[in-house]
Amino acid sequence: SSATNLYFSPDGERLLYQATADFTLPPNLIPSLPSSSTQPETRTTIPGSWYVYDLTEDKNFLLSQGLLPSPSPTGKPAFTPSRLLLLTNFHDPIPAETISSPSAFKTLQSSYTIPQSIQLFNAQYSSIFASSLQWYPDSTHLILAGTHGIDIIEYDGTNRVTIYGGPMDPAFIYPWPDGSKLITRIQFSEGTIPNLYTIKLK
Repeated sequence: SSATNLYFSPDGERLLYQATADFTLPPNLIPSLPSSSTQPETRTTIPGSWYVYDLTEDKNFLLSQGLLPSPSPTGKPAFTPSRLLLLTNFHDPIPAETISSPSAFKTLQSSYTIPQSIQLFNAQYSSIFASSLQWYPDSTHLILAGTHGIDIIEYDGTNRVTIYGGPMDPAFIYPWPDGSKLITRIQFSEGTIPNLYTIKLK
């Protein structure tokens, strides 16, 4: 495979990916639109770099050369996901109505710490699990998370703007469905409990 960490934009018209090998996209894969982007594109990839391919305009834009800033080590604990069997009496008949018990929930959570549970959630619902990039709901911008702030950048790599600078958990950033705000976890000082905060954008 020549690419990894593939994530489509919410509207399905653009693809965020990280190149794992040198390759060149052939020209004119699809007919280009008359009013396509005039920003310079990069059709030859470099391993480790991040790109956005526009499926409607047949344009490939470089976002970052090499690896993006990684979240702090405390934000991404090393662990190996494993299968967890909650039902031990699976040979017994299943009653017509089953109700989730508190003990089942505790069993599910017992193997992971809170940061590990967050990482598993990220792996299912957000590309931020794999990198510091994720799509913004409008499909024309991406959210870039670092250890000291949050930036928004256009899909063609232009107009990078810092929207928040300060303490935060770079492993926990999610956009509101309508794009009006971001939600993140912030611990303003050591010894205090982190809380969820929203950052209004509109």
